[in-house]
Amino acid sequence: MPDDHKGFLWRPDLSFDAKTVVFCMKPPGGKSYHLYEVNSDGTHLKQLTFGDYDDLDPIYLPGGKILFSTTRAHTYVRCGPRHHAFVLARCDGDGKNIYVVLYGNEPDYLPSLMNDGRIIYTRWEYTDKEQKRVQGLWTMNPDGTNVMAFWGNQSVWPDILAEPRAIPNSEKIMFTGVGHHMWFNGSIGVIDQRAGMNYPHGISKVTPEIPWPEVGNGPEETSLTEKYHQAGRYSDYKTPYPIGEEDFLVSIKSTNAGHFALYLMDIYGNRELIYAGKSNVWHAIPFKPRKAPPVIVDRVAWPAIGAADTLPEKGTLFSANVFEGVPDIPRDKVKYLRVIQSDAKTYSSWVKTYQHQGPEISVTQADSVKRILGTTPVEKDGSVYFKVPAGKALHFQLLDEQYRCIQTMRSFTGVMPGEVRGCVGCHEGRANTPQTAHSRQGAIAVNRGAMDLTAPPWGAEESISYMRFVQPVLDKYCGSCHQGDGDARKKFDLTVRPSKEPWAVSRSADWYFNNCADVSELDTSDPWRKLQTTHSSSPFPELYVTLVGGGNDWYQPTRKENFNRFGLPVSFSGCLIVEGYTERNMDVGFRFCILML
Repeated sequence: MPDDHKGFLWRPDLSFDAKTVVFCMKPPGGKSYHLYEVNSDGTHLKQLTFGDYDDLDPIYLPGGKILFSTTRAHTYVRCGPRHHAFVLARCDGDGKNIYVVLYGNEPDYLPSLMNDGRIIYTRWEYTDKEQKRVQGLWTMNPDGTNVMAFWGNQSVWPDILAEPRAIPNSEKIMFTGVGHHMWFNGSIGVIDQRAGMNYPHGISKVTPEIPWPEVGNGPEETSLTEKYHQAGRYSDYKTPYPIGEEDFLVSIKSTNAGHFALYLMDIYGNRELIYAGKSNVWHAIPFKPRKAPPVIVDRVAWPAIGAADTLPEKGTLFSANVFEGVPDIPRDKVKYLRVIQSDAKTYSSWVKTYQHQGPEISVTQADSVKRILGTTPVEKDGSVYFKVPAGKALHFQLLDEQYRCIQTMRSFTGVMPGEVRGCVGCHEGRANTPQTAHSRQGAIAVNRGAMDLTAPPWGAEESISYMRFVQPVLDKYCGSCHQGDGDARKKFDLTVRPSKEPWAVSRSADWYFNNCADVSELDTSDPWRKLQTTHSSSPFPELYVTLVGGGNDWYQPTRKENFNRFGLPVSFSGCLIVEGYTERNMDVGFRFCILML
């Protein structure tokens, strides 16, 4: 960097010919990170991106474009209103023609190139899941198509798989296991997807002496090699860069040092100090030309930018058999597939409480705005083929003939403009291929062609609302007894009224079901609790809070009486309690993926 250009710099990338470096920097007094490029000798520094948004983590792509993380989707982390949510975007080598290439409303970050030209990155995933324990690895093409889970989307250990890098001449990925609240603590691991996609399969620890931060080691840890030796006392590892199948650069902090230093290390534990300074050393890259991965040709019908701005084309989704890989469900009862659009948080109260993030959605879960786009028939062979809007986070439900949910998807997917993509089934493995009888050419849904979705009676643009959809039903069928002068009102009041529930809704289980707790009993020594209890009521009306909020206590096991006959924790109204289990008990959490009526 030229001496007269100072600022906060982060995570550079070296061009394939080693002639230029792209990086992100926030200048002194600036409020945003932008992308910059400079020659390797420090000449010709130039700013590539501009504006109020943060642009971070740039990497060079084969073919001359640049991929990076950005806040340009203008969304917020659902459970952290002080944090913008990152998506991935792509621009030309000069910073022009910026397109967002991921449609999620949950952060996607830290991209890097795989040996086959795909992008691997970390996704913070909690669509209908516990809100912080699933941050695994995902892959996509550089144009945003063919998004797939790579490893860990149903795993607790490690907490977060960060800083992934492809190991040369290998299908394996090296990564840092960090904690949701312990980003600068880390232990190094390796993923071999061929051995499995979730813990304990396909994962090995390179540094077994360091437990996974925040969650500790799981019950079935495996070391990459039995020949590993510790060779010193070290507390944390970060930003590995594999330079061979056994050797890698890595930043290490020893137990008696205050900063990370740069080491050359191998999988057997041998290490050699390369550099230690007064500041932390992270994100080291060998300064040498490297072979570029193959170029994956664009498959997106990119909409025009500027005066010729056009709407993006729809995409199509196909499955030869939605039952492929699905646990035992009553397949004969499945008649439709429902498509739900999950919209992002687009404004923030800047107050840490999951009730008050914009728009306000739920008293029990940091959720997204849901819109039912419509349904499509599931053919008798299990095939579906339908059109969906591009650039939207979508998830699905299998329905019976009365449109009741039999199974729900606890993740999201989507398409880029003009993308046509398919899957083997709802729980496919990456090594699976469709059964011959259900091949794309022979599937009933394909033979009849891609269908538009059948919108719900209230329209696809309407978001789901308790006050619009539920309360009118209670008014019509229950109000004569449970509202106004009704005799049953004292037993159960269905009148719409302001809630007196404090922001600390995690105590609603005791408050509503046992009637033995009030605001004065809450622990106000915690600053967050104190902030919550200084506000007298919830923004949500009664009786929504009673029906939906009761029985939920974040990270505490739900009481036995709140489990339904299928072993799922539910609230008073039967709503699933997504957070109703301890953080490391995923046996309870992931049983949500099967909903039997």
